[in-house]
Amino acid sequence: MEYTVTVEIVFGLRGYESKNKSKPVYYENFDLSSPKSQRFLYSVCADSRNNSALKVRPELPCWIEAFKSGVESYGSSFPVSSGLFSTSLDTFFAPNSAALNTYKSDVGVQEGNSDSIKWTVLQMKINADRTQGYLVLNKIQQLWIEHVKQISLSAPATLGPALLVSSTFTKIDTEYGIIFSTVASFLISNGICLGCVLLFTTDWKISVFVLIIINFIVITLLGFLFYVMHYSFGAIEAVGVTIFVGMSVDYSLHLGHAFHSAIGKSRKSKIRDALTTLGVSILGGAVTTGGASVFLLFCKIYLFVQLGVMMLMNTLTALAYTLFGLCALLTIAGPVKSCICIRVFQRSEPAEDALSEVGERETIELPVNRRLQNSWHKNNPLINSRES
Repeated sequence: MEYTVTVEIVFGLRGYESKNKSKPVYYENFDLSSPKSQRFLYSVCADSRNNSALKVRPELPCWIEAFKSGVESYGSSFPVSSGLFSTSLDTFFAPNSAALNTYKSDVGVQEGNSDSIKWTVLQMKINADRTQGYLVLNKIQQLWIEHVKQISLSAPATLGPALLVSSTFTKIDTEYGIIFSTVASFLISNGICLGCVLLFTTDWKISVFVLIIINFIVITLLGFLFYVMHYSFGAIEAVGVTIFVGMSVDYSLHLGHAFHSAIGKSRKSKIRDALTTLGVSILGGAVTTGGASVFLLFCKIYLFVQLGVMMLMNTLTALAYTLFGLCALLTIAGPVKSCICIRVFQRSEPAEDALSEVGERETIELPVNRRLQNSWHKNNPLINSRES
């Protein structure tokens, strides 16, 4: 019973105010004293218990079932007439009675007056482990949502619509929202990182390698946090998944850009030039970031300790994957030539330069030797005949 899921079906509430969620909006025509209302509430509990898919446990009856047993034990009939309902309810909830201790929060009265009941709750325990996650409890949650919808459609006007309330279902809805938003943020951040790496390196192969390394870093970090440190997936972990994607791209982006800019003609020479150029800088950046994270490990607030562990492990993991994983990928299959778009651009530049040089040559005036020109004119009979 300790780990079972508690489900409550509430009648008498239309919802909550839009500006103040803590203030309920009551159903105007709610009348629990009506025999039709009592009969319907009892049928809801009985039908829910008889539906094996809903997994209702029989140990704890609803208050209306206990009320029916109490009324019949006094020699009265159920449902109670409207005129006798208030008296019967006061008798049922007598001071120091077992019913008062068990069901005192299942009937909502105004100012302690049983003549003015504003809402009621049918509370049930279902045979499901509330410590399970969304994937396990989602199926039975959907069954209960559909069941309560059918109850609302068949509810009499004296009760109004039914609302499903369960702290466990609220918890798994929150869990689903966190997981969905985390996955969406993770994919978006991966897309942004891919675009940035592609912009700076102008090479799709290096960009894909960097993205693979980033995902390995995040997966390794999450495995360490959940399996080794036994952290639960909470708000700090959800935010960390997105933030650490950006932190993980730092070292791998610098190495990828250095590899792309290296002047070597082979992969080994290019990776050697890249490590010679930026290897010390990458190592120094990891030392400063990891060293700054160490101070968080000694904080008194546990949230900061978690943040320090995550930042320190992210720095160490990113450094290891960059120096060993990305270097290996670039050495095995890194691009030796420039991206095809860069090669086309570079090929078009010499042609344009040649055309411009030809144009300049056409406009240049060559120097003329006047002495040779005069002697040629004198010795040319065709020119002399024309002049004469």
